[in-house]
Amino acid sequence: MKYYNCKRVYDSGCEYNFIFGGRSNGKSYSVCKDALFYDWYTKGIQFGRVCRYESDMKASLLNDWFPGGVKDYIQDITGNEIIYEHGNWFIGNETVGFAFSLFNQHKYKSSNFPKLDNLVFEEFVPASDLDYLPNEINLLLSLVSTICRHRSIRVWFIGNVIKKHNIYFDYFGIDVDKMHIRPGDIRYLQVPGFTDGARVCVEYAEMSYEAEQEIPRVLRVTHNEIATTGEFADDEFLIDFSQYKLLLKNKYLKHIILFRVSLAGKMYFVHSFTDGKKTFNVVTHDGNGSLSSKYIYYINPEFENIISRNAVSKDFILTAYKDAVSLKQPTFYTDNTIAYFYGMDVLDAEEDYSTQNRNGDLKLSESCNLFKTYLQLASCMI
Repeated sequence: MKYYNCKRVYDSGCEYNFIFGGRSNGKSYSVCKDALFYDWYTKGIQFGRVCRYESDMKASLLNDWFPGGVKDYIQDITGNEIIYEHGNWFIGNETVGFAFSLFNQHKYKSSNFPKLDNLVFEEFVPASDLDYLPNEINLLLSLVSTICRHRSIRVWFIGNVIKKHNIYFDYFGIDVDKMHIRPGDIRYLQVPGFTDGARVCVEYAEMSYEAEQEIPRVLRVTHNEIATTGEFADDEFLIDFSQYKLLLKNKYLKHIILFRVSLAGKMYFVHSFTDGKKTFNVVTHDGNGSLSSKYIYYINPEFENIISRNAVSKDFILTAYKDAVSLKQPTFYTDNTIAYFYGMDVLDAEEDYSTQNRNGDLKLSESCNLFKTYLQLASCMI
């Protein structure tokens, strides 16, 4: 077995560093030992650990964030244990690290962290998209600004291969498929829009197992790539485009296009199939079929302008809003990108609709979606 080492990422010197791969391959072990402890022991540099909520900062959860082997290594080198107490890590009498709540990041704005140069966000991709905080990326960038002030720091993102698309990959322009990145590969990007933008390092960590015999037999089950091969697992609601085409040809299925959604310059068609007893939906970029709605639903930041320009009534918008986002039947997607963007930006908006409808008022509140924009109805007649 071979375990991951973060040396290539560390040596890159990039400001934003993404390390992802299968479970239990040494990602956290190496970052804790070869980056965080190394920088403190040799340079006096402190670290920070990002948690989404204050409740994630409990000692019962963070006491063992430093793996046992790293704790033993630290004690052998320093003669002291690394201990987590009251939101801080200590080695002997020295503070070496801090825990931060992303949800409450505002409370750190009056504090100074002049020696903190490494900020780590472990498990930055949650199991469910609904577990992201509203406005999460801005919260993280605000925390980074609070810590760095007028200097530069390094931000480390450590995660498992849960999904190819997430809000952080999208924000930093990381497209796993377009980058052709495989386990063991490393890629480098630079944020556009500046003469010398922030640098981004992306490493797909290999699994530790070099032969099937090394994988515990209990893990050798289907659809368990995250713990065996380290490959991304396809969403269970994905279907091949060829399968979708076969559905169109099935003479026993009645088919219509329920509506269309325009998002990030692309059009999504929501198809409905039924055999008279069961109904399911397929979201794709393909627009073949009969339209049951004459409207296009847009996601963009000009809700008020569209309302005033088209003189659409509030009740009409709310009704259409509900129709657009409330897909109660099983819904499938023809690729990962469609599943991610449609799921994050349209279906999550349903939560906003429910809140608005209960209040009996249309509030332009932020939805928990990727672009922090609003779902809008433009009266674009076909």
